[in-house]
Amino acid sequence: MIQVVPITEWNDKKARILTNITITRYRKRSKKSVADCLQTCPIDYRERLVGVKGELSTGVMQQIDVAFKVDLD
Repeated sequence: MIQVVPITEWNDKKARILTNITITRYRKRSKKSVADCLQTCPIDYRERLVGVKGELSTGVMQQIDVAFKVDLD
């Protein structure tokens, strides 16, 4: 099992939530997005993960880790 973080369209309201991480470049798009760390869900990667669609920078991944810690505390 792995934990999946949904990525949704950015807006000002979502950007103010502490556990949402703004992503400026994702999947070669310049459009802003938000990783919503409150809406995570576990999936069985052997059954449901078809392929990797893109990769986030180390800095964004570190911010997501911090958001997880905030959510779990």
